[in-house]
Amino acid sequence: MSTTTGIVGTLSAGWNYGGPACIMYGWPLVCFFTTFIGLSMAEITSGLPCAGGPYFWSAWLGGKRGPLYSWITAWFNILAQVATLASVTSELMAIISTSVSLHYGIVLSQGHLYAMFVGTMVCVGLMNSGSTRVLLRTISFSLFWQVLATVVMVLVLPTVAPWHQSASFVWKTSFGVDQSTSGITSKGYLYMQSLLLPQYAMIGYDACAHMSEETTNAGRSAPRAILLSLFASYFAGYILLIGMLFCVQDPSNVMTGSAGGFASFQIVYDAFTARFGNGSAGILFMLVPTIALLLCLFSFVTSSSRLLYSFARNQGLPFSKFWSKIDSVTHTPRRTVWLATCLAIVMGLPLLQSFTALAAVTTLCTGGSMIAYGIPIACKLTVGRGAFVPGSFHLGRWSDAIGTIALIWIAFSVANFMLPSVYPITLETFNFTPVAVICILIGSVITWYLPGRGACYYFQAPKFKRPLRSRTVQR
Repeated sequence: MSTTTGIVGTLSAGWNYGGPACIMYGWPLVCFFTTFIGLSMAEITSGLPCAGGPYFWSAWLGGKRGPLYSWITAWFNILAQVATLASVTSELMAIISTSVSLHYGIVLSQGHLYAMFVGTMVCVGLMNSGSTRVLLRTISFSLFWQVLATVVMVLVLPTVAPWHQSASFVWKTSFGVDQSTSGITSKGYLYMQSLLLPQYAMIGYDACAHMSEETTNAGRSAPRAILLSLFASYFAGYILLIGMLFCVQDPSNVMTGSAGGFASFQIVYDAFTARFGNGSAGILFMLVPTIALLLCLFSFVTSSSRLLYSFARNQGLPFSKFWSKIDSVTHTPRRTVWLATCLAIVMGLPLLQSFTALAAVTTLCTGGSMIAYGIPIACKLTVGRGAFVPGSFHLGRWSDAIGTIALIWIAFSVANFMLPSVYPITLETFNFTPVAVICILIGSVITWYLPGRGACYYFQAPKFKRPLRSRTVQR
């Protein structure tokens, strides 16, 4: 998880759809309901720690149809992971493109941006090809930098900005339908769409589950990591949002200024320009979130490769025998590192058309993640009641209530992400999230039941050695 990544990339959505007040109240709302999902996932992770994460849980908790639920969950999770890689990399390209445009006055072509997109993914793939020790050190540095980036932005930006907005502006200003460029004519609809900002920033905590097989005492450390990452993101993200919104110099310039609608970049650029007379220092300052984005991308490639490796180990991928090999030198799934890298490069092809075309990937990665989180939680509450044996982290009598609230929130969120986000609806503004979701759902079911060749004949549903709980109790 990286709140810096989520906020820098999607602040424009929150600003355009609702304005400062919607951002300020939307963040705690999403944090509140996301906690229920996090608690449910932490409980399941404690009892079933495995690199497969959600798809593994669905297999174990899904009863007789567990293998099918596992198959569907896996493909939604893979879709979400790959879409997240493409989304984060596109944010990096947006920062580079805006920086070059502001400083040199050069507008990079979509072809140039896609070439840099590919180069960035290859570099991150190389970084992920090291040993587990190198990966853990890089991830530790990433955690340090994510915290440092938030602290630096919260301290430096208000110090640099010569003028600050009032508390009334930050907490009470919500934009009407006439101030949004979305074409939406309902204030409630606008507010719902503005929730994309906090929800995008809150995905990725399943990475703790994907890395559990490489963690000691995973039954305790993995659920703890899920909850700590969530609560740290809640606090750090809210502080960063408050700091940025108070530093807005000209509200009318945020979406129409020289940064081309890149709200977070425009706020930083305007603050440094107002202080020093030009925004060159602001462009340099954007290196702080840029490094955070790059490190976040590194972590997502690590997580995605473990998911793909686990799925290949269960014969879920084409040529699974090849992808499920562990490198003899690094003792890591290096082949699936490059598989994740290549899939992200393919997912980034819409960048050749425009950033607008790639924007749908943001809602796709969030919606896909929500579905993958929801299936095992639903299984646990229904057909998996007798199969689940709690680990060291257990919600007790509140488990069912918390899981139910989590599912209701997931259903609302997925439905919200499928709604049109821009009117009028054209080929360029069409939200392809429902199309992708329907295709994954229908495709996974068809490939499962395909006569003679379906996954039901060869997919090896994940198995789990139940003695885990007794070992935890003995500790």
